[in-house]
Amino acid sequence: MRRSPRGLRPLLACALLSLVSAAPAAALRVMSYNLLNYSSGRDTQFRLILEEASPDVLVAQEVLSQAAVDNFVSAVLNVVDPGEWSSAPFTNGADTDNALFYRTARVDVLSHFDVETTLRQIDEWVVRPDGYASAASELRIYSVHLKASQGNPEEAQRLAEVTTMRARMETFPPGENYIVTGDFNIYTSGEDPYQYMISPANGTAGVLQDPIDMPGNWHINAAFAAIHTQSPRTTQFGGGANGGMDDRFDLMLRSPALGDDEGLDLLEASYTALGQDGLHFDVAIIDPPANAAVPQVVAQALHDGSDHLPVFADYQLPPI
Repeated sequence: MRRSPRGLRPLLACALLSLVSAAPAAALRVMSYNLLNYSSGRDTQFRLILEEASPDVLVAQEVLSQAAVDNFVSAVLNVVDPGEWSSAPFTNGADTDNALFYRTARVDVLSHFDVETTLRQIDEWVVRPDGYASAASELRIYSVHLKASQGNPEEAQRLAEVTTMRARMETFPPGENYIVTGDFNIYTSGEDPYQYMISPANGTAGVLQDPIDMPGNWHINAAFAAIHTQSPRTTQFGGGANGGMDDRFDLMLRSPALGDDEGLDLLEASYTALGQDGLHFDVAIIDPPANAAVPQVVAQALHDGSDHLPVFADYQLPPI
């Protein structure tokens, strides 16, 4: 039996703590997680995290190979929930890659497309809740891992990457269901790539909305302590960043159609950065005080598993 996940709902500026229950039966939980150069190993930590979050779809970044995809299914997901998980088509690109994992009884994967950029490809999958036939129930998922680091050249490259993605998105009709999620490496809402994604001036078929809607300078700013997703550690080990919880790199942006209270919709109150309790600004999530969002064993697993926190949200399903 899966455990009911617990997590902070970092949506209010007052950063009140509350617990997120398991996704309702008529909802689909989608989670995004940068797995930090995953090939194998850290499986025990990832099992604890996945048991706690209990997603139906997992969108992953920094996956190194098809063998890594297969190992994550067999050594992590199907250990937590035996026989329930599979992986979507995967492309092994020139850098670290994106992967999508899903519960076969909950979701069908309809297609996969690679959006090529000069650094890392952006992957597009189309999924549909199992048992549904209408195109209105389909969800297009983009997984991104944009150029890292601060500076004008890096920001310009992030802009070029999302511009390429947006060109693909604008080939579809307006009003469709889609999300863009992953590791954006964006430091403030004022950055050109973020503004390009949310601006309707760049088209109507690929415009995005931020469910949290807390604009500002997210970088090393205590005012946004409740929405930071990197880094859960201050000790350097196994690669990755170790600067403590002071950046909001991991986002889940949605199409307007997923916020119109009709059919398939992202349930804003469910938006969760697992392990984020608003009490660990610029320190590790295992530092005192004890983590208020997840059990300490899960906080330790998040600390040891990756230099990012996973982000998830529940999606209300329309009637069949």
